[in-house]
Amino acid sequence: MDTPPVGQLKELRVAALAQGWRQAGDSRHYFADTYAMMTASMVQAMNEDTFVDSQWVGRFITRFTDYYLDAVREADSGTACPPAWAVAFEACARGTSHPLQLIMLGINAHINSDLVFALCDVMPDWSSMSDDERAVRQQDYLAVNNVIALLVDRLQNELVDAEDPVLAILDRLMGPTDEWLFGHLVARWRDVVWEDGCRLLSAASESQREQLGREIIARAGRTGRIISDL
Repeated sequence: MDTPPVGQLKELRVAALAQGWRQAGDSRHYFADTYAMMTASMVQAMNEDTFVDSQWVGRFITRFTDYYLDAVREADSGTACPPAWAVAFEACARGTSHPLQLIMLGINAHINSDLVFALCDVMPDWSSMSDDERAVRQQDYLAVNNVIALLVDRLQNELVDAEDPVLAILDRLMGPTDEWLFGHLVARWRDVVWEDGCRLLSAASESQREQLGREIIARAGRTGRIISDL
């Protein structure tokens, strides 16, 4: 029997976490379900040759997932995890937040705190890349926005509206407007991450890079607290 590739194994790990949390009534399942659906859509897009360099995108997805699994492991072991994840997990534990809030807290933590570092991890040769090579990386990075946009309506229907019939009614009344707003917000966050990644990769010194990293992590934590307090 063939062994699944590392990326697929991690996708299965996230799906297993989601299933276990759902069965246990643990609210962490909302983001884990979201993440499992997003990852499956990304794998499908890779198989459909959506990206210029699918191998690089595959490495990127795998490294990105590492950060989420690390945050879960740190929280479960009582080790300090990034502030944005701490806010997200605390909200899940309280059990009083709306499912959409919990999903947005997870998305904030994973995009605004994790993504930039995963991006830098898979572009160690940034300084030696030509402008054309950098443009290809950015093209594939931005293509992910289209994958997310196509998934937004399904996410709301399956994960949020099923839990909240009032929101389901509002969703029908608003039509595609709320999905557009959500997709636009996530795309904007990802644009900022690309800019931050370029700043990190071009930093003049390790100390400057570390300072930028701390600022990014702190900013994501503040955004998480704003979402939590809504």
